Amino acid sequence: MHKRSPAFSFYPDKWLAGTMHLTDKAYRAYHRLLCWMWLHNTPPYRIKNDREVLRNATGLRDKSFDAAWTQIEPLLRRYRNHYHSAGLRKEYESQQKYSAAGRAGATARWPHEDRNAIGMASVSDSVSKGEGGSTDAKASAAIDAVVTAWNDLGEPFPQARLTQKRRKTIPARYADKFWREHWQEALERVKASSFCRGDGDKGWIANLDWFLRPDTVTRILEGQYDDRKGGGAPGRRRPEPGKYDNVGTRVQVG
Repeated sequence: MHKRSPAFSFYPDKWLAGTMHLTDKAYRAYHRLLCWMWLHNTPPYRIKNDREVLRNATGLRDKSFDAAWTQIEPLLRRYRNHYHSAGLRKEYESQQKYSAAGRAGATARWPHEDRNAIGMASVSDSVSKGEGGSTDAKASAAIDAVVTAWNDLGEPFPQARLTQKRRKTIPARYADKFWREHWQEALERVKASSFCRGDGDKGWIANLDWFLRPDTVTRILEGQYDDRKGGGAPGRRRPEPGKYDNVGTRVQVG
């Protein structure tokens, strides 16, 4: 079984020396990729060589991903169908050795009948230190993924800062399986929507708080913000089914 700490060591001198050549976007994507590998993969130093998996891990799409990946790929090692991070592998193996040494020391120090008590103390220490579960780490990764993806939409969409409200809202949305599996697709449709870009009658432009409403992703995927086909002003929202069922038709006389 592959067990790991929710954190890994960070050495600023080595990190800066190895990443100074990266563009800002590639720099952020590489940092996010390493965090994703550590949190979501087993063992935590590798990731599958699959374009969709890599795009999700870096938080980049299409051309942005292609441009950044040409800089990131040389920093990884490819083995068969996976990419490996040499730094994460060294860190993981170091943690495994340290953990094994600790268990061996405890076994030698305490008699057999006291080992259950030792185990309970270890669990208690882990909980108090935030270990034994990666809920906070996964929430942080989700927050980073959504805010980064939104800001990567660029103009005319307003850039989003990380507020306390959004720190609470994003994990709540991510807990919903449908939202978690479709938010990126919805974001692509927002980017393609003339209405969401401000071309509607009132010039409204989509923002992150609107995107995070409970029903927004569903409405986007239902096509309520898609451009009209076959004529009509682009980007005007279609009436919702049933919204005007009880409204009479206005007739001009004379």
